[in-house]
Amino acid sequence: MKVLIVNDTAAVIGGASSVAIQTADLLAGAGNEVVFFAAKGPIDDRLKNNPRIEVVLLNQELCLEDKNKINGAFRGLFNVSAYRQLRALLHKDHAIQVAHVHSWTKALSSSIFLALKKAKISTALTVHDYFLSCPNGGFYDYRRCNICPLRPMSWKCIARNCDRRNYLQKVYRVVRTGIQSRILRDWMPRLIHVSDFARRVLIRQSTRYDGVVIPNPIVEVNPEYVNCVANKKFAYVGRVDKEKGVDLFCEAATQIGAEAKVIGSGDELEDLKRRYPKIEFLGWQQQKSIPHLLNDVRCCVFPSLWYETAGLTLVEIMRECGIPFIVSSRTASRDLIENNVTGWLFETGNVQSLESEMEKVLDDSVLDGVVSALRAREQKNKVQTCDKYVSQLQNEYERMVESDHELRR
Repeated sequence: MKVLIVNDTAAVIGGASSVAIQTADLLAGAGNEVVFFAAKGPIDDRLKNNPRIEVVLLNQELCLEDKNKINGAFRGLFNVSAYRQLRALLHKDHAIQVAHVHSWTKALSSSIFLALKKAKISTALTVHDYFLSCPNGGFYDYRRCNICPLRPMSWKCIARNCDRRNYLQKVYRVVRTGIQSRILRDWMPRLIHVSDFARRVLIRQSTRYDGVVIPNPIVEVNPEYVNCVANKKFAYVGRVDKEKGVDLFCEAATQIGAEAKVIGSGDELEDLKRRYPKIEFLGWQQQKSIPHLLNDVRCCVFPSLWYETAGLTLVEIMRECGIPFIVSSRTASRDLIENNVTGWLFETGNVQSLESEMEKVLDDSVLDGVVSALRAREQKNKVQTCDKYVSQLQNEYERMVESDHELRR
């Protein structure tokens, strides 16, 4: 099969691009021909060095990074060049049977959906965020620092200043979502959700957002378990942005007098370093370095304030290092935890609730029982290996092509 992968970038700049590139590499490794269509480079080595992968690069900047701000803004609403070049590619290469979209909001815009729709090609979309429904992509109010209860694109939603920048940016996102909704009004890609939690969040908005659940792939490794009970530190791993709740983690650790470290970078990093001088901030680290940096960790904390879509970081750390997690109760990652058995849950946004769970972890007997249960579960359960992921994708592609063929008959 020949598959078209569509993504804003040909390099890893976040979770969606990482999965998109890994998907292309895995599909090619399974014998498929792949075309990778992206706006911005550079081109990841996995794409560049694979003879089964052809990269079509528009050589555009991300919309927010465009030196010409007006041009970048218009491209974000509808990228005419992306539309034309994708249309030309699909008109020229009739061997492409399936398109698989991963990200589009940073550069390509929803113009790519119009191109795919007009080409009548079987299309899948992995839902890495909530931009299909919510203008800011997270059902999260950045001003009030809580999950937003409003119906997306309702008048109350449009009037609410919830954007992390300003209300003008919110208005822009509303216009962008309106254009996207018009394109998708009578046509919707086959949705691939990365967790059942994320699927449930979206179908509460509309049954149109239902789809199959195919978790992101995890590279198989030989676990090197950390001796958690012998350690004292708590750790946070991930982006250091407001919606991630890192401030909550730092405050809770400080209040109970626990040693703590933060691995990651983001907009809040410098402010948190200033406010919490006793906490160790390691900044951004390469993925392969993280297990080594967790050797002195007792427990990890996932304090996110918004829904999230999947807990890839949690899965990797629990599986590779055998370290348990304390997880906020209203995120997708809560589905990975059996409370007080394989980890702990705390009330989202409640620092006292987090402090209470962290204090439980300081009890060696409590921690030892949870660590044992977690590792027994990880050894028993099959994780989403790369081979399983590719097999699920290929089966879904085949069903899509067959179903679309039947509809056209």
